[in-house]
Amino acid sequence: MRYAWAVLLLVASAGTAHADAWQDIKAFCTKEWPAPEYRMQAHCVTKQEQAAIAVLKLMQGEASAGSMHAALAVCVHKWEADGRQVDWRMALHCYDKELEAYGWLQQRQSDMMKD
Repeated sequence: MRYAWAVLLLVASAGTAHADAWQDIKAFCTKEWPAPEYRMQAHCVTKQEQAAIAVLKLMQGEASAGSMHAALAVCVHKWEADGRQVDWRMALHCYDKELEAYGWLQQRQSDMMKD
């Protein structure tokens, strides 16, 4: 999992992926969409880069510490394959669902305290 975080930290130099991170994302997409599916590989790379940048921004913002950081770490680990490649779109989706559930629990707790 440390490798995944290191790769993520290499992502987003002026909105583009660093060469090492890009290679990992490209390898992931090539595995998902073998040749001759080049159009799908390109689409996958674009979506994975966008999601990786979004995860990086979360790490620097709302998920930089506490329970949301832990939730993000669990999601990245859950969608990490072979210790290197991460499905960043699914990790981001996982985090969004965890955040939604966390908000629901907080609201539910608040509602229960009013009763």
